[in-house]
Amino acid sequence: MSDAKSTTATHRNNFDAIRLIAALIVLVFHAWPLGDWGSAPRVMGWPVYTVAVFVFFAVSGQLITQSWFRDPRVIPYVVRRAGRIFPALAVVVVATIFVIGPFFSSLTTTRYFSDTSTWQYLWNLLLIAQYPLPGVFIDNPSDAVNGSLWSLGPEVACYIGVMLVGVLAVRLSTSLRTASTVLIGTALLIGYIATAGDGTLRALNITFTAMMMFFVGGVYERWGVRRSHVLAGCLVAALVIVAFMGDERVGHALLVMALPYLTRHIGGGSTPLLRDAARFGDYSYGIYLWGFLILQAVITTVPAGQPWLVLICAVPLTLLAAGASWWVVERPMMALARNWSTKRAPSFALVGT
Repeated sequence: MSDAKSTTATHRNNFDAIRLIAALIVLVFHAWPLGDWGSAPRVMGWPVYTVAVFVFFAVSGQLITQSWFRDPRVIPYVVRRAGRIFPALAVVVVATIFVIGPFFSSLTTTRYFSDTSTWQYLWNLLLIAQYPLPGVFIDNPSDAVNGSLWSLGPEVACYIGVMLVGVLAVRLSTSLRTASTVLIGTALLIGYIATAGDGTLRALNITFTAMMMFFVGGVYERWGVRRSHVLAGCLVAALVIVAFMGDERVGHALLVMALPYLTRHIGGGSTPLLRDAARFGDYSYGIYLWGFLILQAVITTVPAGQPWLVLICAVPLTLLAAGASWWVVERPMMALARNWSTKRAPSFALVGT
């Protein structure tokens, strides 16, 4: 969800392409569980769409950390991050409640709007994930209206963490900075381990894993870890070997270290075509926000047992929604937030970071 232009590279980079591909993977492969077509492909035991979410966190960890330390001012940072996340989120939540919900609900309009769970869906605006709406998608294999929204809370929590650590960094010695970094990483690791063995805590385990991806990406960025073809090749080979061995625990640990590096390695490059992925707009966030919802609507509409028909309908519709989101909402609001933070925000900065 971050701004892929925030990069140390002096040339156009591949981060936009990485995020676009990850968003499309989330969209396409969520169709398997939503359509009850069987299990989606897996990577180290994780569904491929979950790994794609991890990619978002790994990229954000690097770019958001860089964004803060380039301009370490609290108010501009908060305004820019809020301008990126909340306007497009507000549009999808409001449209879901007032347009999608009444249209697809099995309840009458009066009963739909008088149900308290309809208004509880507004908690999504505060990043408290709410999934069902009364009578909506109840005949689908899953009645979650927009399951992708769960990740926005942890993502914004990571943004806040970067800001808090950045503010403290100017007041701490180098040794204390290192100690605080180790402490944060240890806390996330403990959370991951504590939730790894219990299937009922799987959602929480995914959350800890995603936040670890963000953390490791931020550490790589702050430490200035260089891109190396040799190291990238070794990490890919190690992932293949561990996957072949079938040891998921080792695979998960390796993926947490490898995925942020591989996204850094590929994203920091300037590959023809890939570097121009956002030439006509950055649609990745819009795809992420609208894809799950549109999949559910299409699955409700098309004949059962027609997976490719679902995708043929859902992918173009999602791209249209994402394009509208970018040009009408995201791009103008990001520009407004950026201009405000540049021209009107307090001029003081936290130096020495």
